Amino acid sequence: MFVAASMLAACGTGSSKADQAPGGEAGKTSAAARTAELTPAAVTRDIRRAVDAGGFARPQFAKLPPSDPTGHCVVNAKIRTADEPDQSAAEAVVAALKESGWRKTGGHSGDFGAFWYLQQGEWTLDVMTGVMTAEELAATQPDDPTADTAQGFAGLVLTGIDRKCAAVALKGSAEASPN
Repeated sequence: MFVAASMLAACGTGSSKADQAPGGEAGKTSAAARTAELTPAAVTRDIRRAVDAGGFARPQFAKLPPSDPTGHCVVNAKIRTADEPDQSAAEAVVAALKESGWRKTGGHSGDFGAFWYLQQGEWTLDVMTGVMTAEELAATQPDDPTADTAQGFAGLVLTGIDRKCAAVALKGSAEASPN
């Protein structure tokens, strides 16, 4: 869910010095080492830990089709809730991600819920909470025949994108196309 919105939202984020990770030289070195090791598996672990810290149910991770040129560069998780997620629980998820080395670069509230934007190395991670009716959900994904829009959605969506990897994969895909 919200995948299209998260891909678009990831494109423009600002930064705030108040949200940047503290630490001296030792903190910078460990953060640099962690960033160098950041893989889809590490992002998945960060998401699982953060969601647990927020008290949410275990996330469902999307299986992207092998034909998706960025499939190895994207981690997408969703957690369905009965109603709109509790704001303080969602903020606990973001706090846990920051403790794992993610730097908050922005955020806002929108028509469908709250959004937080984080970054670590080449990775961006968007955390979105909210509620959408089936009609609203379908309108966000009009050209996606695989989208599950039969019912509405209430919950949390976390989408991590390795921008460098995605750019290389998309470039390779474009070069390989017969156009």
